[in-house]
Amino acid sequence: MSLRLPLGRTALLGALALAWEGCGGCGGGATTSCRTPADCRAGLDCIDGVCTASAPDGGNQIGDGGGNPAAKDSDCDAVDDQDETSGAKGCALDPANADTDGDGLPDGVETAAVAPGPDQSCSYLGSAFDADPAFTTNPCLADSDGDGIHDGVEDSNQNGKVDPGELDPNNPADGQGPAGQACSANKLRPVALRQSATPDLHLAVSDGFEAAAGGQLSPIKVGSDERGMMGYHPASKVAFLAFAEPARAGATTPLSDEAAVRSVLTSLGALSNVTTQTFTTWDGHLAAQAFYDQAGTADLIAQANALANALVGAGAGSLSGASGVAGPFKLQAEYVHRSNQAVVVVIALTSLPGFVEPAIFTSGDTAGGSALAAFPDLTGVQCEPFTTRDGKVDFLFSVDDSASMPQEQQALADIATAMAQRLNNSTLDWRIAMVTTSYLAAPLAGSNRSVRRGFTRDINQFKAWLTQNSVCNADAGTCTLVNPAPPCDSNGSDPDGRSGGCWIGAGGTGNVPAEAILGAARKAIDDLSPGTLTEQLDRVRADAQVVVVLVGDADDQTTAYTTSAQACVSGNTCEPVQNFIKFFLATGNTLKLDKNGLGKRIVVHGIACPDGQTCGETQANPRRHFQVVAGTGGVGGNIYDPASIQASMAAILQSVIGAGGHKLQRPPIGASIKVAMGAVQVPASCDKDDLPRSRQDGFDYDGVSRTVSLYGACRPPAAGTKAAVSYRYWIKKAPGGCVPQSCGGSCPAGFACNLANCQCEPDIN
Repeated sequence: MSLRLPLGRTALLGALALAWEGCGGCGGGATTSCRTPADCRAGLDCIDGVCTASAPDGGNQIGDGGGNPAAKDSDCDAVDDQDETSGAKGCALDPANADTDGDGLPDGVETAAVAPGPDQSCSYLGSAFDADPAFTTNPCLADSDGDGIHDGVEDSNQNGKVDPGELDPNNPADGQGPAGQACSANKLRPVALRQSATPDLHLAVSDGFEAAAGGQLSPIKVGSDERGMMGYHPASKVAFLAFAEPARAGATTPLSDEAAVRSVLTSLGALSNVTTQTFTTWDGHLAAQAFYDQAGTADLIAQANALANALVGAGAGSLSGASGVAGPFKLQAEYVHRSNQAVVVVIALTSLPGFVEPAIFTSGDTAGGSALAAFPDLTGVQCEPFTTRDGKVDFLFSVDDSASMPQEQQALADIATAMAQRLNNSTLDWRIAMVTTSYLAAPLAGSNRSVRRGFTRDINQFKAWLTQNSVCNADAGTCTLVNPAPPCDSNGSDPDGRSGGCWIGAGGTGNVPAEAILGAARKAIDDLSPGTLTEQLDRVRADAQVVVVLVGDADDQTTAYTTSAQACVSGNTCEPVQNFIKFFLATGNTLKLDKNGLGKRIVVHGIACPDGQTCGETQANPRRHFQVVAGTGGVGGNIYDPASIQASMAAILQSVIGAGGHKLQRPPIGASIKVAMGAVQVPASCDKDDLPRSRQDGFDYDGVSRTVSLYGACRPPAAGTKAAVSYRYWIKKAPGGCVPQSCGGSCPAGFACNLANCQCEPDIN
């Protein structure tokens, strides 16, 4: 089937996007993206940033180096062709290349071009014009000031003006220090770029997947039909597969896509320790990521091929050889719901015993939300100088205190120390508070009704709240069974709740009160509002991110603002889930009911009964806990056993730490990120000019929140330390959410699939 890709006159954006990229191996025809004709295989010219068949006469084609005689501005860079060839702009420019020197800035931006452009047939899109005509750079020299950083990277929005937070392409001094170490052309981190037209995929992964590094990158085919791609990274022992397909089993959301694929994954090995998180991709599609532990003893490469065969079709697995490592496996998956006809699935897998650095990062960079784009999308390079800051987070745990919960509470208490270590190794300033599902209860002697165990940094106090049978020693004023012993009085008010402010207990019943875990969290947020700039036990900090964590085995049974009933789940009289989603997102209209008093987004994470099980409790379908978690972008984990609670809490903390990091300005490709600092806490353990990728002593990137976080010895010695990060980023070029399959799989003879509108139209090419 022939395909018509409606690219139009896009030489300008093609030059911008492909500057610095080196085409990732497109010379020889490995990809259709290009910057110059040399990037294309024999018989093709670089036209509009795409390798395209040459014109029969060898000329009159944009991209052949001679311009288009029928146009005034062949490359749509806002500079007249005659001025380009005459040298009127200071040097001889290429009228067929919008970016003669390949620095990421169009010739018009470098030479003070202003609207209107000379050619009415061009779609200039504003990016060919100079926002500051008094400021110019050399259009024939990629690095005008000679500091090693290309002009288009210093002018990070490519508008010809030195904006706040940007480097000056005419000032060599600002290319020193962290910016020079992270952003110089010869110090950028390389990536491997691969495209597949039919499934509409463009993937950017670590260059360790390249054959030159001993890796593998190969197409996934069923017969002659290309469905996606696979790869193997020998250094990290990570394999991946990426493919596109119509939604399975009538799925309409990323989480239903995940559920449908999960049933196939289970057939190749039992899954455990499942966590999921919803997000929106850089190009605006609803998506979810998931982690699984998978049983099995096969070789890693054999398992990857088996997954491809089961998910895509017989013979789809295309990796060769053996990895030398076997199951059980750790899987990370990304599900992007572009449309009901086009769902993209990316799965990275490695040996579970080997799921440590660098396998964690190779998996995350492949299936963590940063590697995937559509087939026509391009890449650019970004340099961001920034100053570090210490993030703040206030946790509110809403914990089920009913009779079925002591073991689960204790499991959380047992990992409390590890939780604190993980948080303390980041740059976050954290506090924890707690309420229980009895928060809305009718008055009961010694209950947790209206009791907020106030904000603390003492992890032993958090542990005492969850440690079974820990009570207040009245003489010492401390909680028993925890060493060192924390104080009993947790909120400075009376009453302190069950066990004198120590163990929250398991005295809540399934009836009065019912387990109103969402209602308790909502009312507690109201009672902790408004935020204050001075620290208080019973108020959140106004400048902190607020995070809710639900921990319970029964589904939420809230019926109204302060009431609950066990029968509401089965009787469908529970309060609408959308009220809670709007409340935590602050998008509703009524304070307390569906709009929180802080007026800001609150992410809700949840550790609850997994799908397909009841945990001995009444559960709704779909589960109310997980609807709110998904609706606010939180991590959904399982309360099934201590191991799953530990895995769930680790995923939650990683998400929270990521959200508190430095937010990047553009949609980055994780494998390309490089970070440099002006100073670090422990110079002997961290190279400040090139921070390692590490959650112990280094940096990490979170693809969901699009942030870089610093850890351990590589943290700044103080807030306000100068730093810089460089990365490649995606540039949207796809015409829409369509793929060839959107036209029903094929078009009649003489027709082609127009990817702009998903329709079969006459093929005029």
